[in-house]
Amino acid sequence: GPRGHVLAKGGVGIYAFSTYDTDCILVKEENFAIAVELLRAAGHEVSLAGPDALGESAAGADQAAADEGRVGGLRPFALERYFARYEFSAPYLLCCSDCESLGMRELLAMSSPKALELWDSLKLGYTESRGNPALLEAIRKQYEADPASSRAPEDEELVVLVPEEGIYLGARALLRAGDHVIVPQPCYQSLAEVALAIGCTVSWWKPKPGADGGWTFDVADLAALVTERTRLVVTNFPHNPTSAMLPHADWDRVISLCREAGAYLFSDEMYRGLELQDGVRLQPAFAAYEKAISLSGVSKTLSVPGLRIGWLASQDKELIKSILMLKDYTTICPSAPSELLAIVALENSDQIIRRNVEIINRGLDAMEQFAAAHPGVFSAYRPLAGTTCFLKYLGGDALAFSQRVVNDAGIMLLPSAVYNLDEDPQCVRVGFGRENVPGIFEKLAQAL
Repeated sequence: GPRGHVLAKGGVGIYAFSTYDTDCILVKEENFAIAVELLRAAGHEVSLAGPDALGESAAGADQAAADEGRVGGLRPFALERYFARYEFSAPYLLCCSDCESLGMRELLAMSSPKALELWDSLKLGYTESRGNPALLEAIRKQYEADPASSRAPEDEELVVLVPEEGIYLGARALLRAGDHVIVPQPCYQSLAEVALAIGCTVSWWKPKPGADGGWTFDVADLAALVTERTRLVVTNFPHNPTSAMLPHADWDRVISLCREAGAYLFSDEMYRGLELQDGVRLQPAFAAYEKAISLSGVSKTLSVPGLRIGWLASQDKELIKSILMLKDYTTICPSAPSELLAIVALENSDQIIRRNVEIINRGLDAMEQFAAAHPGVFSAYRPLAGTTCFLKYLGGDALAFSQRVVNDAGIMLLPSAVYNLDEDPQCVRVGFGRENVPGIFEKLAQAL
């Protein structure tokens, strides 16, 4: 009916049903207040069940949060908790999203004389909140040398932080309760979870399975989700876990949709640079759109995740100022040794990326050989970019299979159950960035 239409148009998910004399609309507890506001704004009379209804609703929400194990409004991070259970006990990790890590000696051997001088004279004191000026310069040079980027960020358009911190602080700076946010699904949980904890309404941009076994995000589906209330669109290309990419024309359309709606665009670009074919790299969002924020870092592409160094870039200098203010409540400033080691990695990015792409391609070759020899296990595909695939498990329950192989053979896969999807597609995430991936596929064959 008209009330359901008002809520759906406003981005509030509903469940409607009828009894013999009553039409009912259900909304999630977290969307209750915005649903009332939308209906009243549209001229519908809304009566609450007594003066304490909102208080009772809040109490119910608190109880539901406690039942889900929430802390500060956030649910447990299902993927990270699954990794915590197995990552440091299982000997064979076949689901990692990073590339083979560099050793300290290996990285320092790449250092320029200037970088070595900075390292040898380093004092372990506090650092500049925005980031070491030398690191900001190294980041800027990356974009200047990138033929896919139309501009490099100025210092005032950058802030160095932990990548996960960038997701959290970006959401805190941009969002308020009742805002409408669009997020790809599946996704790294915090890209949506922080918005949900703030009280936002989240709509899911879901990929479609392709004929080759891969996944495709249709921009028409995104356009159908955008409303006048949309505050933020979140993207992640190359996508984790599917490694899906957008054609350049589709990426331009995403930016146009955000501009037309006046929405911000938060682009998770942690895997940008790991394109496996020429011509598929997308322009960084911050360079293409004045209300875009690009998240990047050295963890995935440059093989130094232990440094915990990333950055946000945006033409919106006031937004960067807001994030810097919020950062005073989190890490305050980056780690001094990590910043200098990140400079070394950035100065040698071409060499490191060439090495990583070779490792990924060897891993993909091993996956294709495994899939050909065992056609009833996975529906395999070869992505255009990134370090992971989201493979359909053809044997039924992907979670049960993943737990069997990790318990019996010490091989860790990541089941789709950890992504909190509306409907479990019975997939596993497989990662290809580690040197030992071909050998693990051999062990998986033996474990079947």
